[in-house]
Amino acid sequence: MIKNHISPPQRIKSPLFILWFILVTIGLRGQDTTIFITPKLFSENHEIVLSSMEGWVFKKGSDPSWADPGLNTADWDTLRPSNLSVNMVDETGKLEGWLRIKIKLSSDIDIKTLSFISRTWAAMDVFIDGKPLHSFGNTGSNDFPFTENNNFNNEFIHLQLEPQKEYLIALHIVDYKDPIFNKLKSTSYINLFTLADSKFLGIERMFLMAGSFISAVIATLALLFWFLYFSK
Repeated sequence: MIKNHISPPQRIKSPLFILWFILVTIGLRGQDTTIFITPKLFSENHEIVLSSMEGWVFKKGSDPSWADPGLNTADWDTLRPSNLSVNMVDETGKLEGWLRIKIKLSSDIDIKTLSFISRTWAAMDVFIDGKPLHSFGNTGSNDFPFTENNNFNNEFIHLQLEPQKEYLIALHIVDYKDPIFNKLKSTSYINLFTLADSKFLGIERMFLMAGSFISAVIATLALLFWFLYFSK
């Protein structure tokens, strides 16, 4: 017969340790940490793809009180926007939920030109510290029908934030499953929320628009010459 060599004190510690581990795991499940934003995080394109970073929490639902910065998110899931998928839609093919993240700006961030942009088709309501800031498309929460975001608009929304102060960003999103391709209509949520330095991106956009205009003029002239040549 094999004897149990675990002493009585160890027998007491084992279940206590397991209980402690379970409580800590549950507590960390929806813990939203603060992301410190510095100029070094900006890419060569003068952007910070915030939706691909850690620190986000998510919960399915439509409760408008979830924009409250004092909300207890212990039962929320730790999930980046870039990890949203078609497997999360309901029986009607709809994905609706809230995403939250806390950020703090360093003192050397140029707050005068700090903006954000969304490059997805999903409708989204943006809240800063519980106050509505901007809506991309229409989530349907205002008794108007759902309207997806115009992904080609790419408007810059200025963020009036102060350095060294913590802010809670809450996003209410609504998207639908594509019935043909069996995926969300917004196939990439990595660009759901991007911080941008608009003074650089504005200049780049002007060059892009100028290039597009020149290309359109050249194409029009080419068609005109082709028409004149073959009409003789």
